[in-house]
Amino acid sequence: MSGINDIRRNNARFLSEQLSSEKSKRISAFASKIDRSYPQTNNWIGSSPVKNIGHSTARHIEKCFDLKDGWLDLVHTDGESGLTQDEQLIMSMYRVLSPIEKQLAYRLLASIRNQ
Repeated sequence: MSGINDIRRNNARFLSEQLSSEKSKRISAFASKIDRSYPQTNNWIGSSPVKNIGHSTARHIEKCFDLKDGWLDLVHTDGESGLTQDEQLIMSMYRVLSPIEKQLAYRLLASIRNQ
């Protein structure tokens, strides 16, 4: 059984994979999404992590991804991502967008959300 630190790391890595299909860009995209620096994020989810994701950081990550409190602390098995099928579809479409297209999509969704 994995400890909370491994569970959070695996879930955060899963979220980073949803942001970029290119492995080399995942940490950078994740860092940007959660408004943290690349080195700090790499320390949490890089190939050789040296820091654990604490409670307040876990809640912050969940908030940035619009996930329920505690999502990062749960083991998600058998492909269960905690995302609905629609959300998974949107994430798969988002992954193939160019950086400019991603900015435009983000702005569109932000304007819809703020109405």
